[in-house]
Amino acid sequence: MAAVCFLTGCTQIERAPVPGEGGLVLSIAQGTTGSVDELRIGLGFVRKSEYVDEAGAKKRGLVAGLMLLIPGNPPQEKDFDVHAGQRVAVDKYSLYVEEVRKGIKDSVVLRVTGGA
Repeated sequence: MAAVCFLTGCTQIERAPVPGEGGLVLSIAQGTTGSVDELRIGLGFVRKSEYVDEAGAKKRGLVAGLMLLIPGNPPQEKDFDVHAGQRVAVDKYSLYVEEVRKGIKDSVVLRVTGGA
């Protein structure tokens, strides 16, 4: 975890190791969406919160609220609270959270594999 301070404030960044190459890397700022094929991914919030990591350990760190619109008939909407290093499987996609950033403009960096 790193904190970067400027005259305008501090930015807290949590990064996870990149799990090899491949996939599409998306950087999504709060209030915007990213797209892969017909899948839409939005970032609702970033906040400091407790979570349980993949090894089952309780941690406190940055958590991002993702909203996914999954194509289909009818389309589905799913919400996920994720942290750096977490992988989420949705429909035919796998989303790996590479970075969560809290600051003036919150953001998340995802590596997305699968799809069409």
